[in-house]
Amino acid sequence: MMKLARRRRETCRELAGSSFVNAALSTRLQHAPERLFWSGLVSYLDVLQLAKQIRAGSNRARDARLRQIGSRISALALHRDAVVPGREVTATLRGEGGDIPISVEVTDFPYAYSHEDPFPATGAGVDGCFRRVFSFASGCLA
Repeated sequence: MMKLARRRRETCRELAGSSFVNAALSTRLQHAPERLFWSGLVSYLDVLQLAKQIRAGSNRARDARLRQIGSRISALALHRDAVVPGREVTATLRGEGGDIPISVEVTDFPYAYSHEDPFPATGAGVDGCFRRVFSFASGCLA
């Protein structure tokens, strides 16, 4: 992917800050631009379904299931993520009463980031934060 990102930066000078993630997404959208629409629609329909389930009381069933599998779940969330805020990840995984013992680590980075680009191509501390996140993730898989 890094080679792809490099080639894209060479052919399009405006992409100076493009990362391998940007290159992968852009390439996929270039070949099938309707993916953006369909993924947004699926997300919207998922939210509608979740709202229906919550109104119908199936939130308790979700909490029961999280209690069953909670020891196998760990989450890492970003404090300033505007799409999936850390406090919402914590509230969702720890259940309605906040008492489900699921490991949730909310972290923050010492640089400007977004949900879409948590590891910008330039900036002090990005490499260390990248390593920290992926060390956490790989530790959960071990």
